[in-house]
Amino acid sequence: MNQEKDVGCCHVEGIVNVDSRGQIVLPKSLRDSMGLSQGDRLVVIAMKDKGVITSISLMKADAVDNMVKVVLKPTMEEILKD
Repeated sequence: MNQEKDVGCCHVEGIVNVDSRGQIVLPKSLRDSMGLSQGDRLVVIAMKDKGVITSISLMKADAVDNMVKVVLKPTMEEILKD
């Protein structure tokens, strides 16, 4: 039986602690599965409920860059065409 706690597309990947400097360490298994290396940049995406941040997600910065390009490129081409 699968040990992961699946909820839709999401599951618990691990538990981290926040140290006195506000830093966390991502579990090695997560770093490995994301292909993260020292110096990689992550974008922090916050989700709010009633104005209070209740959840965060991390995405590789290059993945966000690519998504923005895919979404904005057609729009910018249309604007520049006029």
